[in-house]
Amino acid sequence: HYVLNPSSSDDRRYDLSFLSAPYDPIKAGVSLHAQKLITQLAVLAHRKKIGDCLHELGQGFLELDTLDRLEALGRQSVVLAEQNQIYVTNRLEAGATAPAEARLATQELELARLRQEWIAASRTGLLDGIKTLIGQTNEASLNLTLDDASHEALSGFRPGVDARPRAWSNAVERQMLALGRELRELNVTAARAAFIPDFRVGVRTTDVLTDGSGDGLHYTVGLEWPLWDGWKRFRRIDREKTALLQYDLLSETKEAEWRKRWQDAEADLRAAGIERRRAGLDEEQAALKAEQVAAGFQTGGQTFAAVLQTRRDLLQAQRQAIIKTLQRDKAALYLGHLSYDWMARYAADIPIEE
Repeated sequence: HYVLNPSSSDDRRYDLSFLSAPYDPIKAGVSLHAQKLITQLAVLAHRKKIGDCLHELGQGFLELDTLDRLEALGRQSVVLAEQNQIYVTNRLEAGATAPAEARLATQELELARLRQEWIAASRTGLLDGIKTLIGQTNEASLNLTLDDASHEALSGFRPGVDARPRAWSNAVERQMLALGRELRELNVTAARAAFIPDFRVGVRTTDVLTDGSGDGLHYTVGLEWPLWDGWKRFRRIDREKTALLQYDLLSETKEAEWRKRWQDAEADLRAAGIERRRAGLDEEQAALKAEQVAAGFQTGGQTFAAVLQTRRDLLQAQRQAIIKTLQRDKAALYLGHLSYDWMARYAADIPIEE
């Protein structure tokens, strides 16, 4: 259609043409929605990484607290080994024991000191790991208060009877799977939108090579739709529907794997709790035995060697109780990590709607 009628005389040697690209409002809307979903997936992946870092940080706090407790027991072990060495040395000088027993006492003292060195090295490595997590250099000074590290790391987390369904509803994995399915539904919609004609609009001057009638300007408005494409559009719809069904199967598999991890974590927590209670009973028995032998030593019914041995047994029982406590707390920490309880407690909720 002519906007300006061509003039009768024109010596112009060029022509201009402006034509828009094919435009489909449905395809444009689908593309915009897909970009938003991709952004939301990126945000969820970021939140998942934050949750993983919080889990590692909580483990670091629990392990540091355990090392501090073991270090305190280690100092008692060193003192006990020194007392045993003095006792054996005196017996050796009196001819009441063999040199082999003196060497064993010396080795016991060396092992107690080596255990302290191992604890110190492990503590340094844990601190360096925590510094890396929080973005500090290894040379930076980091002073942590571990007086109540277990309570602080767990924050009173106690899984209830409805913890698993609530945890799955809050799980980042479930949200990412839901967004992924929505993306694939958009792919089906985009495949169907290929049957909608594209809209074109343009404007151009008269062609100087074919139209010698003079200067002019006209516009074009129309729809573009392929008459034959070899059934490509139909096959694309079938492919996207098949991909959606496959993704649904993948989502069911992912959910089953998550539920299996939750069940294993609950079982590990129950088992760790039982082991901790058993270690507590062993510690009480060792304490009672040490008290009994110490009382017998005061009355002359027990030897000093028996007193030292019961104190060794008590320290070993206390050491096992500390280790079992760590295992129980780490099992509870992992269950809290699966429930994303730490995300709600420590990390600000990142908006994903925009």
